[in-house]
Amino acid sequence: MYRFLCWHKIYPIQFPEFSENIKTKKFVLIHGEGFGAWCWYKSIALLKESGLLPIALDLMASGIELTDTNRVTTLADYSKPLIDYLQNLPEDEKVILVGHSSGGACISYALEHFSWKISKAVFLCATMVSDGQRPFDVFAEEVEFQYLTMHTTV
Repeated sequence: MYRFLCWHKIYPIQFPEFSENIKTKKFVLIHGEGFGAWCWYKSIALLKESGLLPIALDLMASGIELTDTNRVTTLADYSKPLIDYLQNLPEDEKVILVGHSSGGACISYALEHFSWKISKAVFLCATMVSDGQRPFDVFAEEVEFQYLTMHTTV
């Protein structure tokens, strides 16, 4: 049985042979800004119950990762735990990346550098950064859109 979360409720769904038919069972869960690996604890339990292999990582200066936030100045710095994980993954293994919020920028970065180790990428209400684009560019576009939406009169 597979369950999905909707706000604070858990709804069971039957997916016959779901976990048996999926080729890549290893999920790497990447939190959004202001969070840590801890925020995935319910998702991890449900994925494990479904026979999958989830892992959640703390990005630099997040969760229990104690790096001083002033030392994290680039997306490469912030994504380092994910990049280290992918570098140490055996060559014949692939993962499914799931990024939430600013974690999407990190999985975009990982896709640029380790595409052969990533089976799928899931952007869960997440920032999707294009090749050569900075995460700040995406956030600036979102802020500008929100500003224009709030200040436009019809």
